[in-house]
Amino acid sequence: MEADATRGRRRLCCRCCCGQLVVLGVAAVVALVVLTRWYGEYVRVARTLPSELAAARREGLALIPADLRRSPSVPPDQNAAPIYRRIHALFGALGTAERKREEDVRQALRGGAASPKTLGLAARLLSDRAPILRLARQAARLQHCDFERPYEQGPNLLLTEPGSLRRLAQLLAIEAQLASAEGRVADAFEAIHVGGRVARHVAEEPILISCLVSIAIDAIMDRAFQGVVLGHKNDPRIVALATTAERSLRPAPDFGRALSGEVVCCRIMGDILRRERPDHLGVGSALPWFAAHTRARAAMVDAWEARSVAYWRAIFSALHAHEGDLMAQHRACEPITAEAMRNDGKRTYEMGALMMPVFAQAILKVAGNEAQRGLRAALVDLVSYRQKHGDWPATLADLPSRPPDDLFSGRPFIYRRTSEGFVLYSVGENLKDDGGRARDPATKRVIDFVVSYPIGV
Repeated sequence: MEADATRGRRRLCCRCCCGQLVVLGVAAVVALVVLTRWYGEYVRVARTLPSELAAARREGLALIPADLRRSPSVPPDQNAAPIYRRIHALFGALGTAERKREEDVRQALRGGAASPKTLGLAARLLSDRAPILRLARQAARLQHCDFERPYEQGPNLLLTEPGSLRRLAQLLAIEAQLASAEGRVADAFEAIHVGGRVARHVAEEPILISCLVSIAIDAIMDRAFQGVVLGHKNDPRIVALATTAERSLRPAPDFGRALSGEVVCCRIMGDILRRERPDHLGVGSALPWFAAHTRARAAMVDAWEARSVAYWRAIFSALHAHEGDLMAQHRACEPITAEAMRNDGKRTYEMGALMMPVFAQAILKVAGNEAQRGLRAALVDLVSYRQKHGDWPATLADLPSRPPDDLFSGRPFIYRRTSEGFVLYSVGENLKDDGGRARDPATKRVIDFVVSYPIGV
């Protein structure tokens, strides 16, 4: 009896083990099939990389660092970059207390007429920054700017000078405001001219952040421009001086060129990922074996890069199809970037956020820059009309030449007379008429691009 029971238990044990082995075997087969299909999808997409790169090359996209470099290079005696590096070093040596001093003076000058005390603080600040301002004028006289960046570093490339040049623009705006307050109108516009040249130099870099810094510098000089023009609206020289200064704040940055550096950066990121385990960068942790396996990792990265190149080809195709129409470019790029966002994190798209960055809103920044240019031109016409007729016009239709339309609405800028002057504005990036409010009181974000008299109403 005991022997029979023992044999029965053994048979039961064998059956259980066999059952477990079968289950494990089936699970292993299923896992292998799943992993093979998973890996196979990367391989399938990776195989498209050579054709994607060939098509991108035919379409003129920058693909390697050499494509970003000037040919021929900028002659040393026409290159402002070494001077800007000296300016950056001088700012760096000043320390945080001096930076705060600049900010305090800038804030004190905001909003119109400044007290004698504030003007005295501004004069002392500018005297202390005289070496920097002299260098700025030297740079402004040069034709081009090329920092000769080591683009091979890709996402590891550090851009330090653009921040210092934005700070330089704020200093030049203070100089323009002080000169305007002292009645030195020509000197005020000369400082604005220098700031405009700095913005144009920064925009020459084929990197998106430099394009955005250039727009920020232009906006700083635009506020100074408005202050000088409206502060001297009765000066018979103001229209001619303002017209000349306004030309120095052109042209708008080349948005397509700015994106060229982003394409190359994404490709270099792919090379970095081929050398390093993707899970070290927060990718591939769900597939540790694939991430560690050299051949599998290469297929994964090739797939990511193929998706990236296809994305950039679609973006540049949209930009070229609507050349010269920023809002049409924005509308054409929006669905492309929206699709990239929807796919982010999906298989073969795990690096989408880094290799297919969403930048459609950046086009609106360039459009805002263009709207400000149109508003400046309209402001000069308004002042000219007032000098001839003794008052501001009732409508923009009363001006001798029609101002350009608002890029954001496709209609004329909104203009209305007030009891003391006027409000002129573009509806801005949200494409909505907010009544001529420059900032949302809750978020402090710019909502309408506004020119007004009195300033700040």
